[in-house]
Amino acid sequence: MREIFTITTLEEYTSITEKYKILIFKASAEWCKPCKIIEDLFYELVGGLPDNVPVILIDYDNSKEIKRKLHIRSIPYVCSIIDGDVIDVVNSANKPAIKNLFSKLHNKIFK
Repeated sequence: MREIFTITTLEEYTSITEKYKILIFKASAEWCKPCKIIEDLFYELVGGLPDNVPVILIDYDNSKEIKRKLHIRSIPYVCSIIDGDVIDVVNSANKPAIKNLFSKLHNKIFK
Protein backbone atom coordinates (compact mmCIF):
# COMPACT_ATOMS: atom_id res chain seq x y z
CA MET A 1 0.00 0.00 0.00
CA ARG A 2 1.34 3.41 -0.98
CA GLU A 3 2.27 5.84 1.76
CA ILE A 4 0.92 9.37 1.44
CA PHE A 5 2.45 11.92 3.78
CA THR A 6 0.78 15.26 4.46
CA ILE A 7 3.48 17.37 6.07
CA THR A 8 4.16 20.94 7.19
CA THR A 9 7.75 21.07 8.46
CA LEU A 10 11.19 20.88 6.91
CA GLU A 11 12.12 18.23 9.47
CA GLU A 12 9.33 15.96 8.18
CA TYR A 13 10.37 16.60 4.59
CA THR A 14 14.02 15.78 5.33
CA SER A 15 13.14 12.63 7.25
CA ILE A 16 10.97 11.28 4.43
CA THR A 17 13.34 12.19 1.61
CA GLU A 18 16.20 10.51 3.49
CA LYS A 19 14.14 7.34 4.03
CA TYR A 20 12.89 6.83 0.45
CA LYS A 21 14.92 6.71 -2.75
CA ILE A 22 12.09 7.90 -5.05
CA LEU A 23 9.14 10.16 -4.21
CA ILE A 24 6.45 12.30 -5.78
CA PHE A 25 5.79 15.70 -4.20
CA LYS A 26 2.82 18.04 -4.64
CA ALA A 27 2.14 21.49 -3.23
CA SER A 28 -1.38 22.87 -3.49
CA ALA A 29 -4.01 24.79 -1.55
CA GLU A 30 -7.71 24.47 -0.91
CA TRP A 31 -8.41 27.81 -2.63
CA CYS A 32 -6.33 27.00 -5.75
CA LYS A 33 -8.56 26.30 -8.77
CA PRO A 34 -5.69 25.04 -11.00
CA CYS A 35 -4.74 22.63 -8.20
CA LYS A 36 -8.25 21.18 -8.29
CA ILE A 37 -8.07 20.86 -12.09
CA ILE A 38 -5.08 18.51 -11.89
CA GLU A 39 -6.09 16.58 -8.76
CA ASP A 40 -7.75 13.62 -10.48
CA LEU A 41 -4.98 13.36 -13.06
CA PHE A 42 -2.32 13.51 -10.32
CA TYR A 43 -3.80 10.58 -8.41
CA GLU A 44 -4.42 8.61 -11.60
CA LEU A 45 -0.73 9.00 -12.53
CA VAL A 46 0.40 8.19 -8.98
CA GLY A 47 -1.62 4.97 -9.30
CA GLY A 48 0.57 3.96 -12.24
CA LEU A 49 3.72 4.03 -10.13
CA PRO A 50 4.92 1.16 -7.94
CA ASP A 51 3.37 1.13 -4.46
CA ASN A 52 6.78 1.69 -2.86
CA VAL A 53 6.91 5.24 -4.31
CA PRO A 54 5.38 7.46 -1.62
CA VAL A 55 3.72 10.82 -2.08
CA ILE A 56 4.44 13.98 -0.08
CA LEU A 57 1.67 16.58 0.04
CA ILE A 58 1.93 20.08 1.45
CA ASP A 59 -0.53 22.90 1.84
CA TYR A 60 1.01 25.97 0.25
CA ASP A 61 -0.18 28.24 3.05
CA ASN A 62 1.13 26.10 5.93
CA SER A 63 4.59 24.98 4.83
CA LYS A 64 6.85 28.02 4.62
CA GLU A 65 10.16 26.22 5.28
CA ILE A 66 9.50 23.60 2.60
CA LYS A 67 8.42 26.27 0.11
CA ARG A 68 11.66 28.12 0.77
CA LYS A 69 13.81 25.00 0.39
CA LEU A 70 12.19 23.98 -2.90
CA HIS A 71 11.80 27.57 -4.18
CA ILE A 72 8.04 27.15 -4.59
CA ARG A 73 6.52 30.47 -5.58
CA SER A 74 3.28 29.34 -7.20
CA ILE A 75 0.98 26.35 -7.29
CA PRO A 76 0.18 23.75 -8.32
CA TYR A 77 3.73 22.44 -7.95
CA VAL A 78 4.56 18.81 -8.70
CA CYS A 79 8.03 17.31 -8.64
CA SER A 80 9.83 14.01 -8.61
CA ILE A 81 12.55 13.47 -6.03
CA ILE A 82 15.30 10.86 -6.36
CA ASP A 83 17.96 10.37 -3.67
CA GLY A 84 16.85 13.59 -2.00
CA ASP A 85 17.29 15.69 -5.15
CA VAL A 86 14.46 17.37 -7.05
CA ILE A 87 14.68 15.91 -10.56
CA ASP A 88 11.74 17.25 -12.56
CA VAL A 89 9.30 20.06 -11.74
CA VAL A 90 5.98 21.19 -13.16
CA ASN A 91 4.83 24.47 -11.67
CA SER A 92 1.47 24.80 -13.42
CA ALA A 93 -1.74 22.94 -14.24
CA ASN A 94 -0.29 21.90 -17.61
CA LYS A 95 -1.63 18.34 -17.88
CA PRO A 96 0.71 17.20 -20.70
CA ALA A 97 3.71 18.45 -18.70
CA ILE A 98 2.52 16.60 -15.59
CA LYS A 99 2.03 13.41 -17.62
CA ASN A 100 5.55 13.87 -19.01
CA LEU A 101 7.01 14.25 -15.49
CA PHE A 102 5.39 10.95 -14.46
CA SER A 103 6.47 9.27 -17.69
CA LYS A 104 10.09 10.30 -17.12
CA LEU A 105 9.95 9.04 -13.55
CA HIS A 106 8.37 5.78 -14.66
CA ASN A 107 11.21 5.32 -17.17
CA LYS A 108 13.82 5.94 -14.45
CA ILE A 109 12.17 3.40 -12.15
CA PHE A 110 11.92 0.69 -14.83
CA LYS A 111 15.13 1.27 -16.80
